[in-house]
Parts: sequence; structure tokens; C-alpha cells
Amino acid sequence: MTTTIRHRDDYYNQLERRLFLKGSHIFLEGGQDTDVFIIESGSVEIFKGKGEGRTSLARLGPNAIFGEMALVTGQGRSASAVALRDTTCFVIREREFRERLNNGARIGHSLMRVLTDTITSSTSRILEQSAQISRLKREIKERDDRIDELQERVYQAEAALNPEVDREDEAPLGPKVVSSKGVVAA
Repeated sequence: MTTTIRHRDDYYNQLERRLFLKGSHIFLEGGQDTDVFIIESGSVEIFKGKGEGRTSLARLGPNAIFGEMALVTGQGRSASAVALRDTTCFVIREREFRERLNNGARIGHSLMRVLTDTITSSTSRILEQSAQISRLKREIKERDDRIDELQERVYQAEAALNPEVDREDEAPLGPKVVSSKGVVAA
């Protein structure tokens, strides 16, 4: 679920606008900046990780708010953001946000809605992934059991076709020869 805010010209006109070209990073996971962004036009992908370990968390469009977690937690960015096409964002700096919040600006209410939606969405995603992990564990156990069963059948078939092979050490049991001195040889 993506939370958006209504466009209010008087408020937005006071904000810095920033253009991000397609493919450019808006911020990187672990970064220490705390700006909050509102998409005016374009689209943004929020993701974690790099390369093959990259996981998309959300794709956002006009009026969506993102980047709020770093502002609220005071910790580094928990994910990265990249422009999916040329994107213009309004930028709310931490100092400006706190001033507006102290003055009772509606942005505080909007941010609370965003945070609530983020928590709800994250909780749902965690529950879905937990159920998926449980299902995959069951499937893996079932496959492991099936593999064990098939290996046992292979051993039984080999034993039936070649009774000279001992399953324990896989050494041939061939005929034993007793020498004239009473020594047993294989």
C-alpha cells in the first residue's frame, strides 16, 4: 500500500524541487541523509541489496512519499531508491520538516499515515514471507524424504541384480579361495 498526499500548491511551492534522471540513485541503502521526498512526476523503485541479491520493495508514482524512515529513526537509509524514468520530486529537509511539524502542519499527519502504512505493509510482507518459507521447508523435507526413498530403491535394485556387492562397504564378496596353508584370499 502506498500513501500519497494531496497536492497543495501553496505548500509545494515552498519546497525544493529536484530532477532525477532515469536510472539515477536518489539515495543509497546505508546513506546518512534524511531528506523526505514526494514524487511530483515520474516513478521510483525502492529496493534492498545489490546485483542478484537485489529485492524490490515498492514502485511508487506521483504524490507518493518516500525516504521517511531515515528521518524518523535517525539511522542510515534502510533501502535504496532509484528513478525508473525521469522523475521530479519535492524535497523536505529534516530541519524544515521539524519546523513544520512543530507548527502543526498537515505534513506531520501525512507522515504518520505513511509510517502506519509502511508498518502495516511490512508486517503483511513478513507474514507472507514467513508462510512461504514454511511451505518451502515442507517441500524440501518432502523432496529429501523422496530422495532417501529413491536411494533405498536403487540400493535394493543393485543388491537384487548384483548379490556379490555388500551394501555396507560396497566391496565385492566374490568367491573365497583357501590356499594350501589355510589362508583365505578373495
